[in-house]
Amino acid sequence: MRPLIYPLLLVLTASNTVNTNAAPFVPDRDTDSSQHKKETFHTPAKEAACVACHNMGGTPQNSKDSTCKTCHRQIINFRFVHGPAAVWACLSCHDEDSEQGKYAVIKPDSKLCIQCHEERMQIWAAKRYRHGPSLISCTICHDPHATDQPFRAHIKTTSHCISCHEEKASGAHLIRGFSSAGHPTGGVPDPLRPGREFTCAGCHNPHAGDTPNLLYYDNTKMNSFCTICHKK
Repeated sequence: MRPLIYPLLLVLTASNTVNTNAAPFVPDRDTDSSQHKKETFHTPAKEAACVACHNMGGTPQNSKDSTCKTCHRQIINFRFVHGPAAVWACLSCHDEDSEQGKYAVIKPDSKLCIQCHEERMQIWAAKRYRHGPSLISCTICHDPHATDQPFRAHIKTTSHCISCHEEKASGAHLIRGFSSAGHPTGGVPDPLRPGREFTCAGCHNPHAGDTPNLLYYDNTKMNSFCTICHKK
C-alpha cells in the first residue's frame, strides 16, 4: 500500500505563542542563578578609582559633550544605531538615581520601550496571540544600542529564530510531504521585500498575530496563502 502524500501539510506549532486572553506570564526573579547576574561597574567604590580622570555624572546628554562617550563610544560603532544612543541621550533609558543601581534600566525592559514605542505596542496588544519573548523583554532579540543587523537584532533573523526553534531550521515544517527539501528559511530573495533576504519573518510576525503561528496573512485557504508570494 502506497503511503499517503499530502501536498501542503502545514505543521506550524505554536509552542512559543501566547494567547492574549490568558493571564500574563511573570518571571520569578528569585529563580535567577547568581552566575547570570550582570556585573555593575558604576558603584561608588569602583568609580572612585576612575573619577580623577573621568566625569561619570549623567549630564550633559548630547553627542558633543557626553560624559558617557569617553568610555562607551564603541557600543554604537555598528551599522544600525538606536536613536537615543546615536545622540548619547543615555538617560532616556538609564536612571542615574535608580535604587537598583546607578544607571540601571526599568525591568522588564518592555515597560521602558513602550514609552517611545507605544503605537507599535498597541498594535501588537490588539492581536489574539503574542510571541512569548516579546511580552518579557525586547532585548532578547533587539540590542538597545546598535548592531549590524536591521532592527538592531543581535544576529540575523533566521539565526535568531532557530536558536529557540531549532527543529524548524530545515524549513520542512511548511511543505513536508510535498518536497523533501522543504521551504527555505533563508538564503533566497524575499519576494515581498525587494532587495532583502527571505527569513522566518517573511511569513511570521515576530511580535504578534491573529493566528497561533503568528502568520502575517490568513492561511485558512492554503492555495491563496501560497500564491501571495508564488504568483501563477
